[in-house]
Amino acid sequence: MITLWVKKATGFHLRGTPVSPETPPSGHLAVDVGRGTVLWCYSVRSGLSNDKLLSGVVFAQVDAGVQTPEWYSEQDIMDQIAFPSAGASGVGQLAKRLAELRGEGVHIVGLTGSVASGKSTLAAHLVEALAPACRAQTISTDGFLFSNAELERRGLLDRKGFPETYDRAGMARALTDLRTGPAFFPGYSHDIYDVDPALGRTLPPPDVLILEGLGHAAPSPGLRGDSEPDLLVYLDAAPDDLEAWYVERFRRLWNAAEHDPTSFYARFRHMSPAELEAFARQVWREINLPNLTNHIAPLRAAADLVVAKRADHSLVVMEDRTV
Repeated sequence: MITLWVKKATGFHLRGTPVSPETPPSGHLAVDVGRGTVLWCYSVRSGLSNDKLLSGVVFAQVDAGVQTPEWYSEQDIMDQIAFPSAGASGVGQLAKRLAELRGEGVHIVGLTGSVASGKSTLAAHLVEALAPACRAQTISTDGFLFSNAELERRGLLDRKGFPETYDRAGMARALTDLRTGPAFFPGYSHDIYDVDPALGRTLPPPDVLILEGLGHAAPSPGLRGDSEPDLLVYLDAAPDDLEAWYVERFRRLWNAAEHDPTSFYARFRHMSPAELEAFARQVWREINLPNLTNHIAPLRAAADLVVAKRADHSLVVMEDRTV
């Protein structure tokens, strides 16, 4: 038998026998599973058991090579739901094109799209798909958000994620520095909903850096400078799908906050599920949708590559303007 430690979250189930390890991580459940056991989830939105796992993707299968204990966080599970494996056609097609376009030195790829479109997950799968031929890293632009204290001082806290809430000068310096040597990238915690100095990283120059998130500007016409990405990829999706994915993510973080009083989402635990959904949809309509319409979506026309994400989470490269 193998012991897996899985983060507790409403909407996620695991085949196996719960056990009590001597030192369980906070908010995790230990489960003993046998070789060949399949880990599975069901749709959070419907609450109904679904062996096809939304798009037919199985999370993981325990085999002889798994060591004990293995860590699978809630985000790990959602990553597997959000996209097929890195070898699947959409991710593989995009990774192949990025490798073909790579020149000498560090190749910086900007990846943007709406909140809840799946940018972080796509970036992680691209890093996997590019290996071992390319040493790739992914960094989120979230670390370049101004701190909550600074946003509050500027009267911008309610506009977090809009272009003016990012330290674009700091982002430009980091990209420029990475061209010639190690560079520092600040980190952000979605648990505390703020920049977290403990999560900052100093990166040596990789072959490919995927800078995913919001806060990107339209690329300069013609030859691009060292302080901006060499390529811009836009992850597109239908507005109704984006809203549904945002509400689902909000609900998932709200569920996880039940066991984590330090989470930003713990402040919403007094809400009923219906109240929570109504509040999440209000946030979407009043903040995220206007940001998408006015600031993010216009970057689609300026992007070098446009990738469409369908309702079933499959991907396809729709436009390649590098040809």
